[in-house]
Amino acid sequence: MSEHLDIVVKRNIRCGRIWSAHPQLVLDDGDELVTLGIPGTTGRAARADGIADVRSAFASGDWDLGPVRWHRFVGVSRHRPGRHFNLTHLFDAGSGEFLAWYVTFERPITRHDDGLVIDTLSYWLSLIVLPGGKTFWKDTDHWNWAVGERLYSPTEVSTVEGLRDELLAAAADGTGPFDGTWTEWAPIELDPLDLPDYWDRPAVVVDAREALDRR
Repeated sequence: MSEHLDIVVKRNIRCGRIWSAHPQLVLDDGDELVTLGIPGTTGRAARADGIADVRSAFASGDWDLGPVRWHRFVGVSRHRPGRHFNLTHLFDAGSGEFLAWYVTFERPITRHDDGLVIDTLSYWLSLIVLPGGKTFWKDTDHWNWAVGERLYSPTEVSTVEGLRDELLAAAADGTGPFDGTWTEWAPIELDPLDLPDYWDRPAVVVDAREALDRR
């Protein structure tokens, strides 16, 4: 694996296809892969006209990709192998003020051999944690729908439900992923990223159930 990576592409893979792809700047590549989401960065994501269409596409594996831009916040994301969530620290792009932790529940990342791409799949459930420990759930309706449609395995569902309680407790105590690490950011001028030419390579892992569904 390269010791001098600059950009990695994080992708959501569903039914062996790319659901979304976003380039991120590497900040640290040790026990955790820490990456930076820069406002204005261009990625790709599945296109749909509404919630019903998004869900239909996700369930069926039939969609087209279109361009999408990273939102106005600076996001420092911490990826750790084997973990069923990704932790993103959100900062105001102008002042550098730390705004919140954004927890995205997802399959443990699989990193390609050259380190340039990481693959996962979002569970369509997020938790927002404000400084001080106040919490807000996001997309619980999507999560409940996906669970009802059996789009994730029983083991995954059980793991996520257990993590929900653990993370709420850690947020209240200011411990674990909410201990204050990576919550300081000095604003600097950074150019938005574009997707590198390796963004659409084949996925390295296809979920076994999805593989059977396509036979």
